[in-house]
Amino acid sequence: LERVAEKLRETITSTDAAAAIPDIWAPDISRKPAGVVANLRDFVKVYTQIRGKPGDKVKIPTITTPEFVELTEGTAPSEAAYTVEAKEVTLKEYGNLISISYSVLEDISGDVVAAIEDGFIEAARLKEDEVILSKLDAVTPAATLYGGDATDESEVDSADVMAPDLIGKAIKEIMEEGYGVSPGSLVLVLHPKQYQDLILNTQFTNAAAWGSRDVITTGRLSSYMGVDIVVSSKVPTGTGAGSPAITTYHAFLFRKDAVALVPKRELQVETQKDISARLLKLMASHRFGAEVLFPKAVVKISTA
Repeated sequence: LERVAEKLRETITSTDAAAAIPDIWAPDISRKPAGVVANLRDFVKVYTQIRGKPGDKVKIPTITTPEFVELTEGTAPSEAAYTVEAKEVTLKEYGNLISISYSVLEDISGDVVAAIEDGFIEAARLKEDEVILSKLDAVTPAATLYGGDATDESEVDSADVMAPDLIGKAIKEIMEEGYGVSPGSLVLVLHPKQYQDLILNTQFTNAAAWGSRDVITTGRLSSYMGVDIVVSSKVPTGTGAGSPAITTYHAFLFRKDAVALVPKRELQVETQKDISARLLKLMASHRFGAEVLFPKAVVKISTA
């Protein structure tokens, strides 16, 4: 970071920007928690085979598993339905541009470079979360559950909030589709409002009922019923009941192998000197795609 900072400072006096500026530096997309970033790349299946190869589309094969039948000696069984399909993932580029004035560059340090990198990294993670959640919101899931007594999103009112029983119901729906639900194989992505309602539920705030004071003392609930729980501000929203209508939030409980993330390349930061404006421009970009491979291993939960 200090080396990068030194090179950036040198751009002020250098007549040849290319000689002073590292054309590209590429920080890794770290897994450090940051606010309401869910880091969904940690909870989906990441396909890296496309890195360094041409093309803007990737096809991921999916295969059905036929059930065994009883065999009769001397008789050939009927041929089982065995489907091999290819899910196409389209890669897109995301990024943004910032400028740093010469006056700021004169005092730039490794800490400033680190802050810039952290901002770009968080933006890249947020965009991954947003794209994955939008793909989840677009498919027809195994089931759509609603908070409280609502049976449709238009009926969800302010009292129909996220509750622990919805997690158990969602697990049941995925099991009925034939998918395993072993501990650690599922993840639940919530909006901060839904997470608040969940941890304030008396099941977790009542130590006698929960059997632990962890939620009370730490304010965190990272798993329940073997399901990992993460929070994202990019959870899609909808419209519920009331006048004016309330905002609903679309949480998703899904198997971790039900969603594919395909990074073409990781976060890349490029620099360019603008001598007329006395600015150094930093362009950060990230190219990836995401798709839901198994919609029936996904449950949507809409609550207030």
